[in-house]
Amino acid sequence: MSVRDDEKHGKDLEDEIDRFIELVREPRTVLKYMAPFGLWAWLNGFSDDFIHGPLEACLTVLFVTKMGFMKQSTQVVLNMFSSKGFSHLRWDSQYRVQRGARGSVAGVC
Repeated sequence: MSVRDDEKHGKDLEDEIDRFIELVREPRTVLKYMAPFGLWAWLNGFSDDFIHGPLEACLTVLFVTKMGFMKQSTQVVLNMFSSKGFSHLRWDSQYRVQRGARGSVAGVC
């Protein structure tokens, strides 16, 4: 992968993180409680790079199995990234689990 491809890949992931955070902030719905996260993520167009990169890295640290979170209620997963949740995909001043630049491969989130 060239540096230019890596920069594009990084920008694409950053855009997906922004979109995910926006969706986390949306109101709760019955559908989000009923639908498995994997289906919801697919319907919302999230890439495998996003799912198996930053998202999986943070959720695995929280002892959610790598495949298990895809079968959990969408709202349960979204709640983990809410303002009262355990995790976040952007660095902030809260003491929560956060992703590393290259996920759990680069160190603890």
